[in-house]
Amino acid sequence: MAKAVPENVVLIGNLDPVRVMLNLTPPEIYQCAIELLNAMESVPNFILSSGCDLPPATPLENIEAFCQAAEDYNCGTALE
Repeated sequence: MAKAVPENVVLIGNLDPVRVMLNLTPPEIYQCAIELLNAMESVPNFILSSGCDLPPATPLENIEAFCQAAEDYNCGTALE
């Protein structure tokens, strides 16, 4: 889709809310987010997101890992 969508349209890309955000560990979520950001690095109109609403039981630590990955990536300090 990234090649088909013009740059003035935002692509909001997702990590699966159940498979990833609910069920993985914070380090695994961090790595998944970094991998997605790396894969989309050439797409200036990409925004990291979860697939949709997070399940109520999603651990706060998992959400924090997701946000930390985005912050680290944007600051150039991401752990690979």
